[in-house]
Amino acid sequence: MTPTLRRFWKYWLLAAVVMALFVRLGVWQLHRKAEKEALFAQVQAQIDARKAQPLAVAFAPDRMQAFDWAVGSCLLDGRHVVMLDNQLNDGQPGIRAFAPCAVDASGRSVMLDFGWYPLGPNRIMPKPLLPAQLEVQGLLMPPPSGGLVADQVQKGNGVTVVTRIDARSLKQALGNTPVAPRVMRLDPALKVGGKRDFHVFPTTMPPEKHFAYAVQWFAMAAAIFVITLLLSLRARKK
Repeated sequence: MTPTLRRFWKYWLLAAVVMALFVRLGVWQLHRKAEKEALFAQVQAQIDARKAQPLAVAFAPDRMQAFDWAVGSCLLDGRHVVMLDNQLNDGQPGIRAFAPCAVDASGRSVMLDFGWYPLGPNRIMPKPLLPAQLEVQGLLMPPPSGGLVADQVQKGNGVTVVTRIDARSLKQALGNTPVAPRVMRLDPALKVGGKRDFHVFPTTMPPEKHFAYAVQWFAMAAAIFVITLLLSLRARKK
């Protein structure tokens, strides 16, 4: 074997390591695609079936990351309106309005998502008009992701502005009211609040994107193989 060919064994070893890395990344993207598809299917199944659960199921510790359709009657205190800051809708900045809904006599509350509101440059927070009592139905879900700003709580003008919906911090902000770890995205059919839909993953990469990235990683691995093969064949001819 000539020195040139011996040297190319080192190149093949390096190429094999790089190709293995690219293939691994591609397989990981395919796994993420499957996970997203299963998650989206779970949410859609709950919306389609609308198998009613009581509001109290929002407190179930084994369902903190699950999605459940729930219905019930609750009492709202219009003095406690929570605004989740840094929420985009079609590229427009705004907030999502939440309010605690007392589900039983003990005062345990579920945060109701009343929808998205635009926010102007003056950052004057809207004050949604909320009924004292409301028959609700909607999707219990983990809280939406916050913005890029660090966690903070601000009060003023009758509202509490937060950058993350967190049960522990909200309990203190709302006067030690026990708050469920999940929130309820109200059914868009209810004529109350701001702009709402059941697109519960607005910032989540869709499965199609994961598949596209997987194809790119596999294509890069194939390109490394072809380039190394051509270079080694050229060296052998010489």
